[in-house]
Amino acid sequence: NARYFVDSWGADYLAGVDSSGQALALAPLMEKLDRVLMFTHAATEKVTEEWVFKKGIKQIFRICNSTYHDGNSAAFLAKDLPAMKWSTISPKYEYGFTCWKMFQETLKKIKPGVSFVAESFSPFGTTTDFRPFMNTIMDANPDGLYSTIWGGELVTFVKQAKQAGLFEKIKHVVFPVGAAMDVLEGLGQEMPDNIWITGRYFFLYPNNKTNTEWVARFRKRWNHYPAYVSETGFSSIYALKAAVEKSGSKETKALIQALEGMEMDTPAGQRVFRKEDHQALYDVPWGKTKGDPKYPFKVMGDMKVFPAKQYFSRPPFEGPGADPPFSS
Repeated sequence: NARYFVDSWGADYLAGVDSSGQALALAPLMEKLDRVLMFTHAATEKVTEEWVFKKGIKQIFRICNSTYHDGNSAAFLAKDLPAMKWSTISPKYEYGFTCWKMFQETLKKIKPGVSFVAESFSPFGTTTDFRPFMNTIMDANPDGLYSTIWGGELVTFVKQAKQAGLFEKIKHVVFPVGAAMDVLEGLGQEMPDNIWITGRYFFLYPNNKTNTEWVARFRKRWNHYPAYVSETGFSSIYALKAAVEKSGSKETKALIQALEGMEMDTPAGQRVFRKEDHQALYDVPWGKTKGDPKYPFKVMGDMKVFPAKQYFSRPPFEGPGADPPFSS
């Protein structure tokens, strides 16, 4: 598809991609095609660490949060929860493995005495019965569950977990992709209260004019609340627009120079693209699920915001001072 868009359709730049695996495959191709590709959902840190920073493929940018958010900031959240014995049921591929590893490594640094008692990885995209994976976890008697299951699979998982009594047995549950609108709307009032969730963006944050007006326009046009990929897709196009206006050119080299270090106001808040690895930094809240009569689905309450600069790994990504926690 990327070749087709460039060679046959004449695309000047591209945006999108959900899968971390696809993102890793596309990165070297974009260097050959010499077009900017802005990732709007794929989360693997290896795209920006390995391909951009270490191998110098400058055509890749990411406007959404990455595994740093889903793994490291989740550990910051877990630090203040009573749970000491953690477990995971996560998807069996790059994203699930990496986030769980980050969560463990960071939490061990900031919460002495924490332990990780069980892990279970479900085949991604094909699992319809999560009960065997739940049994593995529940047999270990954890008091915390961290899970990066997402999309329709998370809807299925939550419904089956309720039937299995998982949320009664495990009191502290963290879903790094639980704030996706397809999950919240898919579950409606079936989503339990007091589950910690986040995403790439949530429509109630930040509470400022830019976001409030954008959500209102989105609602008026689509009669729907914006998903986080709605925001990252929207902001990716406006980032490219700003780069064209700044550089006065659609040429790839000029766009790269304009995007590196660019700061922009977006519905999700202030974003800045790091020059070293082309990763956008911005803050996204965590919150506990709760009912609200204004919405037919659960929303975030008790929001907590950890600044991205405190938990995003830093170039050169190796050695002392490269990994969180950071004080500033």
